[in-house]
Amino acid sequence: MKIIVIGLCLACLTGCSAVTEMSARVNEEIDSYLAQKEKADYVQVVYPAELVQYGDERHNPANPSP
Repeated sequence: MKIIVIGLCLACLTGCSAVTEMSARVNEEIDSYLAQKEKADYVQVVYPAELVQYGDERHNPANPSP
């Protein structure tokens, strides 16, 4: 009887381990998909103050670009 109980416990532990492994892989795939989607939907925000700064650097006759 003890052998059957031990066998059932080992089977349950193995099953739980497999489910945990599968869950981790699924979560990793979901995170990867969301990261790719976020990267594809990313829009860089440029504030007006930055536009003025970069605009001044590009059109400054005293400091010509190379």
